[in-house]
Amino acid sequence: MEFIINKECFNKAITDVSHAVSIKTPIPILSGIKIVANSDCLTLLSSISDFVIEKNIPLTIDGVKELEVYEKGTVVLSTKYLSRIGKW
Repeated sequence: MEFIINKECFNKAITDVSHAVSIKTPIPILSGIKIVANSDCLTLLSSISDFVIEKNIPLTIDGVKELEVYEKGTVVLSTKYLSRIGKW
C-alpha cells in the first residue's frame, strides 16, 4: 500500500474515526484504525464492538487534489502510532 495525502485531511479523518477506538480492550485489533487504499479513495475505519465509524477520503475534494494512491492495500495501525504520524 502506498499513497500520498494532504496532511490536514488525513489528521481530520484520524481524529474523526478515533472516537470509536477502544484503548483498553482484550482484543488488540479494536485499538487500531483500519486503512484501506483503493484506486478511487482512502477509507479509515474503527470500531468498538457494535459501534463503527467509517471515513472515506476521495481523490479530490471541491476540485482540489487531496489524495494519490500508488498501490492499493489494507492495514490496521495503532491509533497511538497514527496520531504521532500527524505531528511530523
